Amino acid sequence: MMKRAIQLVIGTAATLALWAQVSPKAVRTADEMNPLLAKIATYGFEESRIPLAQFTMFVQDSLTNPALLKQIEARLLQFVQSDATAAGKDFAFRELSLIATDASLPVLTPMLTAPATAEMARWPKRQRRRWR
Repeated sequence: MMKRAIQLVIGTAATLALWAQVSPKAVRTADEMNPLLAKIATYGFEESRIPLAQFTMFVQDSLTNPALLKQIEARLLQFVQSDATAAGKDFAFRELSLIATDASLPVLTPMLTAPATAEMARWPKRQRRRWR
């Protein structure tokens, strides 16, 4: 009986150890952003959302890396000032709403008065108010 209990404990421990190693989070790099943002730059609402989901996962995987988050924020700020589609910019503003810092304010503030970006630029500003 005792031998069976020990085998059960060892088996459970081994299973948990293997399970924990099955899907370790990959270390993300800033270089992964550019191909995704290139796809998102031409995104239309009627198209596949796969590149958007991939970028969201990239941001989520980067939440524990402050240096990488700063790079993502800077790159998204460049993106929203580019000639990307309105749908692509809308997505970028929503992602910025999750990670924007005070560094975003000089770029976002003028966009609040531009007709093409006024509504979208409110996303990061709204979220920042909630977190304070």
